[in-house]
Amino acid sequence: MGLKQSSKIVKQAQGSAVENLYLSPVVMGIMTQADGRFIDVSSSCLELFGYPREEMIGRTLFELEFFLGGDNKGRAKAIRGLIKNGGGNGSWKGRLRMDSGMTKDIILSLERVHFKFDGAPVLFFIFRDVSGLFKVKKLFRDSQETLTDQDILLKQKSAALQEVISHIESEKDKIKGDIMANIVLLKPMLEKIKVRGGSQHLLNLIKEGLEDIASSYGKGITGGSLRLTIREIEICNMIKAGLISKEIAKDLFISPQTVDKHRKNIRKKMGISNTLDNLAAHLRAF
Repeated sequence: MGLKQSSKIVKQAQGSAVENLYLSPVVMGIMTQADGRFIDVSSSCLELFGYPREEMIGRTLFELEFFLGGDNKGRAKAIRGLIKNGGGNGSWKGRLRMDSGMTKDIILSLERVHFKFDGAPVLFFIFRDVSGLFKVKKLFRDSQETLTDQDILLKQKSAALQEVISHIESEKDKIKGDIMANIVLLKPMLEKIKVRGGSQHLLNLIKEGLEDIASSYGKGITGGSLRLTIREIEICNMIKAGLISKEIAKDLFISPQTVDKHRKNIRKKMGISNTLDNLAAHLRAF
């Protein structure tokens, strides 16, 4: 059947409505229900598949080899069943080959119309190119899978980090325990030390220093933010041990006035110069 003959029959059956078929942006047309032979198609249908009108009219999807590659027989069988049932089984979704050789994801919808061609029923068809939609869906699925994988990896890393932190805390407790155990061994020895001409205050400082060896006092008192001098740090240790200015002056061979001056500087650097805070208690809180 030629182009003129098919167009004449279609126009007689459809009237003026078919005149808009050629210019329709929708990929559509009419085909025979018996074998799916194209009777007429829109210009957009020709553009999608890449065939000239004279090559497409009068031929079927199967003759145009739209099903080359992949599950050829399975796709052809599914469309034949849809055509013979007049679209009663819904639409078909799959991949078709264009004249250029490239493939596209297509949804084919069919509907039986009231007129006939050569006495036989015909179908109105619409092809929808959903290749872009399928790509977006695939990207979305891939993104979801990536996010899932990343979430699993993050949870694994978090669990591993918690294990490391727990191990570090355990090691810290062990080290602190070891230090304190060694201090316990040293304390009896300090009790036996006989200091000739020395000061019991200094011996007490040594004992207290050993007891505080695992505390954060040393790091706090020598921190750069306070900017204490070596002498001020020394006096801080003695104040913290409960020594008064007179005792500190005697042990350090300086005057009580000098000790009081250092006390004022220490209170100023610690930001408690104009408060009633006890310096010894403040130092023990480090």
